[in-house]
Amino acid sequence: QEEYWAQNKSAAADWKRAQAEAERRRAAKEGGGEAKSSRDLCAVVKMRCPADQPLQFERLLAVCPAKTTVKQLVQAMAKEPQEFRQNFDGSEFCVRPVNSRCTDWLPVQSTTTPPGFRDDASLPESMLNVAKQIFEERLRPQGQAAEDPLAQFLAQPGRVPPDSPMPFADLLSRCPPGTKP
Repeated sequence: QEEYWAQNKSAAADWKRAQAEAERRRAAKEGGGEAKSSRDLCAVVKMRCPADQPLQFERLLAVCPAKTTVKQLVQAMAKEPQEFRQNFDGSEFCVRPVNSRCTDWLPVQSTTTPPGFRDDASLPESMLNVAKQIFEERLRPQGQAAEDPLAQFLAQPGRVPPDSPMPFADLLSRCPPGTKP
């Protein structure tokens, strides 16, 4: 491990970056406090909601940090038109549309409010907690391995040869120093 690490200077920087990204995702998943920016808010929604499925707006709002208003969420989603779509009447939304009926939907419009909501509305704390728990139990997104910084680090191009057998000792030698089998 030490020898490979000493020879490959970019590996240390990539490992630190993978650890920082995993920590950012963990913090967003825990949802402590308010999102700092619309980008952070979008990251939370994308992480906590299933991709390519029609969802009601209250489900999206339920995964957001407390005190997130309808207007904040709509405006944040409108800034990422490839990642967020809404159906034609604004009653359903889709995160990361790929192959479903959501691909034909409109990008989220920052000037529209979903039916039955006010711009300044937010979910009450008690309702938010219950909604988050139910939603995350029913529609937990796939891909939990993406949270492991070691898996992210090793999956980067050039770290290990793709689709090739490799002895475990060779794989372990490419891991950061101190990685245990």
